[in-house]
Amino acid sequence: MSGGSGWYDTEWPIAFPGFMAFAQSDHEIGYVDGRFRAAYLLSAGSWYAKPMIDFDATHIRLDTVKESGAGGVGLNVRGNEETVLSASPALELGAQFGGPNGTLVRPYIRGGAAFFDDPDFVLLASFEGGSFRVATSTDDVVADISAGIDVIGADGASFRFYYDGWLRLDFAP
Repeated sequence: MSGGSGWYDTEWPIAFPGFMAFAQSDHEIGYVDGRFRAAYLLSAGSWYAKPMIDFDATHIRLDTVKESGAGGVGLNVRGNEETVLSASPALELGAQFGGPNGTLVRPYIRGGAAFFDDPDFVLLASFEGGSFRVATSTDDVVADISAGIDVIGADGASFRFYYDGWLRLDFAP
């Protein structure tokens, strides 16, 4: 489980011929994520292969935002909540080597993909004169790549150097 919450204030000038104002607003956003991982370790000496799959459920909440100080051109955004489900199969390949003074060195690489059920997040916004829809989409499928090295000292101290990233996969014709 993981989660977070943030809040921030904005202020920006709005200028039209014959009109000048500063719009101000407060924003709050939060999320909660739950992950379940199933994995199996296949070892051959100092080398291993680890097929795995992660299942995630992420709930995102954006509170209502109402700008003040700008009259009829102040922006109002209706809050929204969405839950996104994903499945991420992957394969990790790595090794474990003994180093000096009982130190363990574990290099690894991992590749997989994340599949999302609903990558759209929609907000409704309005000015005093009318409303509009803001839709944000992410990709349905992204590649998930990782590589790194763990160094574990005989005293239990550890160091990890790694890269985790996603690459866009475009399956459109």
